[in-house]
Amino acid sequence: MEKRGNWMDLWWHGTDVLLLNEIPPGISFWQRLNIHKRRFLTKYIFDKYTIKHVVAHELLKKELQTFGVKKEIQIIPAPIWFAKPFKKTKHSKFTLFFYLPKSNKFNNWLYGYDYFLEVKKLFTDIDYLIIDGKQDMSKIFPIVDFYLRPNRHDGDPRLVRECKINKIPFYWSQTNPQKTEIIKAITNAKNKFYNK
Repeated sequence: MEKRGNWMDLWWHGTDVLLLNEIPPGISFWQRLNIHKRRFLTKYIFDKYTIKHVVAHELLKKELQTFGVKKEIQIIPAPIWFAKPFKKTKHSKFTLFFYLPKSNKFNNWLYGYDYFLEVKKLFTDIDYLIIDGKQDMSKIFPIVDFYLRPNRHDGDPRLVRECKINKIPFYWSQTNPQKTEIIKAITNAKNKFYNK
């Protein structure tokens, strides 16, 4: 957020706009009431104090418009200054990694942890790695072969772009994960890995 006198620009990156329009599962009556109160106050602050909004992706712009934002919404992809390709380490078993910053009811739903568990049941012959954002990715990228990100809401994630730089196949969903597409993507990546 950049403040200019009594006015400010708001920067939105992804999941931080989710609660403006949606109510995640498992929310109690009092939590719902709190969300509605926060939405009312947020609209007031947006209208009174915000000059413009900056988002990393078109999806986020649409969500802010759905929320009722009338001010300018600019799209600027989030920078990845230090991303670089890492040399692959030779390994014999296909390895899939999954990102879950913190395990709780909301995050598990948001990041598609239920899809991850289904994949683990279906593909018993591969190694799995769950990361939470605290790991040194220079040690992770050389040893992984697939990134699973079946998000129910997402903006422009750095990990997806870093996978592209490192030529790591991935499945990524911004809103509506598809189980058949996940299985197909993992199967294709696995076949390529073992047929090198």
